[in-house]
Amino acid sequence: MESSIRGSWKKAFVSRLIQGLDQNSFQTHPYFPDLLRQPDLLTVPAPGKLTAVFAYRYHISWHTVLGSLEDLFETKIHVGEHTAVAAFLLPQPRQTAYEDALQLLQNTFDSFQTFDQAADAPPGALRAVVNRASPKAVLKDFLHYEREQTQVSLRQFSEMRYRPLVEQSRQSELPGRDLEDYVDHRLRALLGNHEIVKQPLMQNVKGFLGELSRRYSFEFDFGVSGHSDVALEVMRSGRYGSREKIRYLMTKARLLRYEIVDNRLLPRPRAFRPLLIVDGNIAGPDHDPYRYVRALISVGWELLRIDEMEELPRLIRHADLQS
Repeated sequence: MESSIRGSWKKAFVSRLIQGLDQNSFQTHPYFPDLLRQPDLLTVPAPGKLTAVFAYRYHISWHTVLGSLEDLFETKIHVGEHTAVAAFLLPQPRQTAYEDALQLLQNTFDSFQTFDQAADAPPGALRAVVNRASPKAVLKDFLHYEREQTQVSLRQFSEMRYRPLVEQSRQSELPGRDLEDYVDHRLRALLGNHEIVKQPLMQNVKGFLGELSRRYSFEFDFGVSGHSDVALEVMRSGRYGSREKIRYLMTKARLLRYEIVDNRLLPRPRAFRPLLIVDGNIAGPDHDPYRYVRALISVGWELLRIDEMEELPRLIRHADLQS
């Protein structure tokens, strides 16, 4: 079942994890069509039991950590909620300022461990991980709601409507700072200066899911006065390199669909609608060009090309972002 793994550090790391395992009990580099990032290892420790393993090496930030959290959510939703999901992180470098971000992963993944380098992983470490991995009860309601809401959101998908967003020839025209200034100018022309809010904060539920000590908010590029259920993000994107940003944006949207009432997680009574303004294209792989579009729509994003911003007043004032 074993296949090759790209990346010398990852190959060495996974090789240490699987030492001593039966060759027929695991598969490296498996593929699931609905996952944006594939597990690095899949193991069947016993009949009816499945463990997906992700190996990460990155500079710790909320963007990278929430991207990892999206891998967990997608695996539980699309592979199966009873699939154990384990993660190993080699941080580059270790940053004490993000201990709460590491705690979020520790308290949501079924098993989560950090190592300073690949050689620190004890040979055959996977067996112990599989034996200890257990689903986190705090995610049960969240995953149940996400399965329901994902299906509802995907009803808005239309190839005809979103075809321009997957045209590879459509390139971004403005550099990052100029893009934000341009969108700011257009928003004020379309909606009025008094209606635009810069860098609004929207409360999310990652503190609840991660059993952290405080509440957290996400910052958006723009908000609209009087419309607390609407926020706008601007994205410059091309044919390649957008997957990491999209993984982050997906978890960002997921964590804003809920509120905490009497220490219980519940869907917001009025759906939060994030709107993504895209300069360029978000084409997926050649065999599935709409992959990234569907992924973003499934978690609640409405997608708008930068050349169709004149639609914003109607969308926002009628709270009809799904039409």
